[in-house]
Amino acid sequence: MPPVLVSSAFPTGVITVPGWSAKPWFSHHQHRWLVQLERYDPPRGGWLWHPNTNQPQTFLTLDAAQDAALAFCAEPTLALWHPNRGMR
Repeated sequence: MPPVLVSSAFPTGVITVPGWSAKPWFSHHQHRWLVQLERYDPPRGGWLWHPNTNQPQTFLTLDAAQDAALAFCAEPTLALWHPNRGMR
C-alpha cells in the first residue's frame, strides 16, 4: 500500500521520497503550475508528464499542483516522468 502523503509534507515546498523529489513550479510563460520531478537514479531533472499528449501536466492552482506532486510521490510511475529538456 502506498504511503499517505498530505500537503503538510511541503514545509519547504519540496517533497522527497526514496528515489525522487517533487516541487510545484510556476511557469510565467504558460501561466500555469507544473510539477518539477528530480530523479536520483540516475540523477536527472524532469517534469510530471502527460504521456497521451506528450506534454507536461499543467495546473491552474498551486493546490492542484501540490496534489499531483503528492499523488506522484505516493506511487512514483516512470511513465509520468519526462527528462528535462527545458521548460518556460
